Amino acid sequence: TEMDFTIKSGVTKMNFNKITELLTSAGKEVSKESVMKGALHSEAVVGAFDAEGVQIAYARALSDAVSIACITDICVEKGYAQEEIAAALINEIISSRDLASVQKWLIIDPEAKAAAEKCGFKAPEHPETILLRPAPKG
Repeated sequence: TEMDFTIKSGVTKMNFNKITELLTSAGKEVSKESVMKGALHSEAVVGAFDAEGVQIAYARALSDAVSIACITDICVEKGYAQEEIAAALINEIISSRDLASVQKWLIIDPEAKAAAEKCGFKAPEHPETILLRPAPKG
Protein backbone atom coordinates (compact mmCIF):
# COMPACT_ATOMS: atom_id res chain seq x y z
CA THR A 1 0.00 0.00 0.00
CA GLU A 2 1.22 3.47 -0.88
CA MET A 3 1.72 5.59 2.21
CA ASP A 4 1.35 9.33 2.18
CA PHE A 5 3.49 10.80 4.94
CA THR A 6 5.89 13.67 5.49
CA ILE A 7 9.00 13.66 7.65
CA LYS A 8 9.81 16.67 9.80
CA SER A 9 12.91 17.30 11.91
CA GLY A 10 13.36 19.31 15.07
CA VAL A 11 11.99 19.35 18.60
CA THR A 12 9.59 22.25 17.91
CA LYS A 13 7.76 20.27 15.20
CA MET A 14 7.03 17.26 17.43
CA ASN A 15 3.78 16.49 19.27
CA PHE A 16 5.01 15.20 22.63
CA ASN A 17 1.57 14.07 23.81
CA LYS A 18 1.35 11.86 20.71
CA ILE A 19 4.96 10.63 21.02
CA THR A 20 4.38 9.68 24.67
CA GLU A 21 1.27 7.75 23.58
CA LEU A 22 3.20 5.98 20.79
CA LEU A 23 6.08 4.99 23.07
CA THR A 24 3.70 3.82 25.81
CA SER A 25 1.72 1.68 23.36
CA ALA A 26 5.06 0.18 22.25
CA GLY A 27 5.60 -0.98 25.83
CA LYS A 28 7.98 1.72 27.06
CA GLU A 29 7.32 3.23 30.48
CA VAL A 30 7.71 6.95 29.84
CA SER A 31 6.26 10.26 30.92
CA LYS A 32 5.76 13.26 28.65
CA GLU A 33 8.46 15.06 30.68
CA SER A 34 11.01 12.26 30.14
CA VAL A 35 10.19 12.10 26.41
CA MET A 36 10.70 15.87 26.09
CA LYS A 37 13.95 15.77 28.09
CA GLY A 38 15.24 12.94 25.89
CA ALA A 39 14.39 14.90 22.74
CA LEU A 40 16.03 18.09 24.01
CA HIS A 41 19.24 16.19 24.74
CA SER A 42 19.28 14.42 21.35
CA GLU A 43 21.34 15.32 18.31
CA ALA A 44 18.47 14.53 15.92
CA VAL A 45 14.69 14.29 16.44
CA VAL A 46 12.40 13.26 13.57
CA GLY A 47 8.73 12.47 13.12
CA ALA A 48 6.43 11.24 10.37
CA PHE A 49 3.11 12.99 9.83
CA ASP A 50 0.09 11.83 7.83
CA ALA A 51 -1.69 13.84 5.12
CA GLU A 52 -3.73 15.69 7.79
CA GLY A 53 -0.58 16.67 9.71
CA VAL A 54 -1.11 14.19 12.57
CA GLN A 55 2.10 12.72 13.95
CA ILE A 56 2.23 8.97 13.30
CA ALA A 57 5.87 8.12 14.08
CA TYR A 58 8.99 9.24 15.94
CA ALA A 59 12.69 8.50 16.30
CA ARG A 60 15.71 10.26 17.76
CA ALA A 61 19.50 9.96 17.81
CA LEU A 62 22.08 10.50 20.52
CA SER A 63 25.57 11.32 19.30
CA ASP A 64 28.87 13.08 19.77
CA ALA A 65 28.52 13.94 16.03
CA VAL A 66 31.96 12.43 15.36
CA SER A 67 32.52 8.80 16.25
CA ILE A 68 29.20 7.26 17.33
CA ALA A 69 25.44 7.71 17.16
CA CYS A 70 22.60 5.67 18.63
CA ILE A 71 19.13 5.79 17.09
CA THR A 72 16.40 5.03 19.62
CA ASP A 73 12.71 5.44 20.47
CA ILE A 74 11.69 4.34 16.98
CA CYS A 75 7.91 4.01 17.04
CA VAL A 76 5.16 4.00 14.41
CA GLU A 77 1.41 4.21 15.00
CA LYS A 78 -0.33 0.84 14.63
CA GLY A 79 -2.18 0.51 11.33
CA TYR A 80 0.51 2.31 9.31
CA ALA A 81 3.35 0.80 7.25
CA GLN A 82 5.64 0.09 10.23
CA GLU A 83 8.76 -0.98 8.37
CA GLU A 84 8.49 1.61 5.58
CA ILE A 85 7.97 4.56 7.92
CA ALA A 86 10.59 3.41 10.44
CA ALA A 87 13.12 3.01 7.59
CA ALA A 88 12.29 6.52 6.33
CA LEU A 89 12.94 7.95 9.82
CA ILE A 90 16.24 6.05 10.14
CA ASN A 91 17.37 7.25 6.70
CA GLU A 92 16.42 10.83 7.58
CA ILE A 93 18.62 10.66 10.69
CA ILE A 94 21.63 8.97 9.06
CA SER A 95 21.57 11.42 6.15
CA SER A 96 21.48 14.42 8.49
CA ARG A 97 24.20 16.95 7.66
CA ASP A 98 25.00 17.36 11.38
CA LEU A 99 25.76 13.63 11.64
CA ALA A 100 27.57 13.19 8.32
CA SER A 101 30.94 12.38 9.91
CA VAL A 102 29.66 9.74 12.36
CA GLN A 103 31.76 6.58 12.03
CA LYS A 104 29.61 4.04 13.91
CA TRP A 105 25.82 3.81 14.09
CA LEU A 106 23.87 1.75 16.60
CA ILE A 107 20.20 0.84 16.88
CA ILE A 108 19.00 -0.96 20.00
CA ASP A 109 15.25 -1.09 19.34
CA PRO A 110 14.46 -4.75 18.51
CA GLU A 111 11.10 -3.75 16.98
CA ALA A 112 12.99 -1.75 14.34
CA LYS A 113 15.27 -4.62 13.24
CA ALA A 114 13.68 -5.14 9.79
CA ALA A 115 13.61 -1.39 9.07
CA ALA A 116 17.22 -1.01 10.26
CA GLU A 117 18.34 -3.86 7.99
CA LYS A 118 16.68 -2.05 5.04
CA CYS A 119 18.91 0.92 5.89
CA GLY A 120 22.15 -1.09 5.87
CA PHE A 121 22.35 -2.08 9.56
CA LYS A 122 23.39 -5.63 10.41
CA ALA A 123 24.13 -7.70 13.48
CA PRO A 124 27.60 -6.98 14.90
CA GLU A 125 30.39 -9.39 13.91
CA HIS A 126 31.35 -9.77 17.57
CA PRO A 127 28.20 -9.33 19.67
CA GLU A 128 30.08 -10.55 22.74
CA THR A 129 31.97 -7.24 22.75
CA ILE A 130 28.77 -5.21 23.22
CA LEU A 131 27.74 -4.78 26.82
CA LEU A 132 24.56 -3.20 28.13
CA ARG A 133 23.98 -1.99 31.68
CA PRO A 134 20.32 -2.12 32.67
CA ALA A 135 18.85 0.55 34.92
CA PRO A 136 18.71 -0.48 38.59
CA LYS A 137 15.34 -1.88 39.66
CA GLY A 138 13.27 0.07 42.13
